[in-house]
Amino acid sequence: MVHTSQGVLAALEQTSGEERWAISTDVPNLTLRGDSAPATVSGGVFWGTANGRLAAAIVERGQLIWQQPVGTPKVQQRSTVWWMLMPRQLF
Repeated sequence: MVHTSQGVLAALEQTSGEERWAISTDVPNLTLRGDSAPATVSGGVFWGTANGRLAAAIVERGQLIWQQPVGTPKVQQRSTVWWMLMPRQLF
């Protein structure tokens, strides 16, 4: 299993590295969240998405079976976001 920063979860063939299936999820234009490592359990795979959801799929088929929001992004004014991202001098 590979989870990319572009919001794709892909299953790769162990011997050849060939892609078996891929699931794409939405990625916000601006996100300060990290990407999670997928966890496989009992034929399922669970991973966190960049849009604040926990998702699950069936490993054998690559079928997305569940998504649940676990975090709600807070909207801030553009100037506040800009200030947070600007390098600051310390006096």
